[in-house]
Amino acid sequence: MCSSKNLISVHHLTKHNNVFVELHPLYFLVKDKHIGVILLRGTCSNGVYTFPKSMEPSSPKVIAYVHERTSTNGWHKHLGHPSPKIVAHLVKFFPLPISSYKLSSLCNSCSINKAHQPPFCLNSLTSQAPLDLVYTDVWGPASSTGIDGSRYYLIFVDRFSKYIWFYPMVKKWVSLLPSHPSI
Repeated sequence: MCSSKNLISVHHLTKHNNVFVELHPLYFLVKDKHIGVILLRGTCSNGVYTFPKSMEPSSPKVIAYVHERTSTNGWHKHLGHPSPKIVAHLVKFFPLPISSYKLSSLCNSCSINKAHQPPFCLNSLTSQAPLDLVYTDVWGPASSTGIDGSRYYLIFVDRFSKYIWFYPMVKKWVSLLPSHPSI
């Protein structure tokens, strides 16, 4: 009697799953490439290595091969911070090894990243026309000097039009007063 079998490429299996395969006369082993733990054991029958029935595609059973035992809070972090309901479902559906089943509802990272606040406070300053309100700032010294010798920069922003004036400066302070000995 002839039975049909699906063939598998050992090259693709090992390349895409970070595993290696050991072939023995009566069985074969699939092991984790990094730590060497046995992930799967199959048999050899008439010179053909076959996967266990539980690994065939028609089998509805889902298997997760995990070597690390951690808490549900640890799984919450490893899985990208899903909700406690999703973590509980995943731990149950894929029998994940857990050291404790206490799942804290307050994860520090989740609290920080899920807090929302408007980016800027509202203020009472308004402008009805160009040049009603102009902001200014001086920046520098820059780590490199410009072609004209400038290391500082002066910027003006019109609140109404959002128009920007940008001026390079060689010195940070420029005296606008005439230099007279009597002043």
